[in-house]
Amino acid sequence: MFDFLEQVQPRMILTAMLAVCALTGLASYLYVFKAPLAEYAQLRGIHTQAIADIESEQRGVDTDQIGSMETAISKLREQLYGKGARLPPSQMVSYIIGQLDRLSGRHRVQLVSVKPGSTSRVLSFEEVPFDVEVSGAYFDLFSWLQDAEAELRPMVVKQFQIADAGTEKGLTIKMRVVSYRSPRAS
Repeated sequence: MFDFLEQVQPRMILTAMLAVCALTGLASYLYVFKAPLAEYAQLRGIHTQAIADIESEQRGVDTDQIGSMETAISKLREQLYGKGARLPPSQMVSYIIGQLDRLSGRHRVQLVSVKPGSTSRVLSFEEVPFDVEVSGAYFDLFSWLQDAEAELRPMVVKQFQIADAGTEKGLTIKMRVVSYRSPRAS
């Protein structure tokens, strides 16, 4: 092996090393970098086009469209977070008790008691528990619970007990209902 290296000129070794480096660089470009760079260039073009589209749309937007969009956003926010999401914590308890009482009258259910618990932090939300007791007929209770979940969202029934009321009223439900709120909404 050493005899072979002594016969080869240093210029040939240098040329071979440069060729190996060049081929390694070319292969890495073709197999590793070519597709991501092409994708990057395509995404950059899409981004530039999107910015141009937004700027042209902003020039054409009038105040009526902005007002209708804000109304649509507030409706979607209410759908997602419920009507009581913007209330401060001090008014939240009375709002929920009032809503449960109103729903009880609508569904012929007797709201026996509502006891708010202490607020605790769960992950990135505030959890506000309520111990609720209602009594009434089975289907009335079912309808009441569906409406309560729809109108007081995001509320979740965490625990519940169903028992015979022992009277003509039918059943009594004792449940722990929790409301999850973003700390920013408080």
